[in-house]
Amino acid sequence: MPLPHDLARPPHPPTELHIHRRRRGWLEGSFTKVCVRVDSEEELLCVVKAAQEAGLLVQLCVDAGRTEFHGVPTPTCCAVGPDFPERIDPITGHLKLL
Repeated sequence: MPLPHDLARPPHPPTELHIHRRRRGWLEGSFTKVCVRVDSEEELLCVVKAAQEAGLLVQLCVDAGRTEFHGVPTPTCCAVGPDFPERIDPITGHLKLL
């Protein structure tokens, strides 16, 4: 299975450098990845908006809809961070574990 376009190409070098500088402490320490769930697309979009407003790195993933959503592009998940728990927990701490 080929990689999705966004995964197949490397990030733009200045973006990569910015992320590296901003998150150096996080990357050099121990860290945890946590998967949580929302109950609706509306709730997902609220999490994305709150993370953006908090100045966190956030990426909304939108499924192209070719196999599951009858050709309709549909937001399916997001990634928040990397960052310190003190910054992420206010945004996602209320969500249920996946």
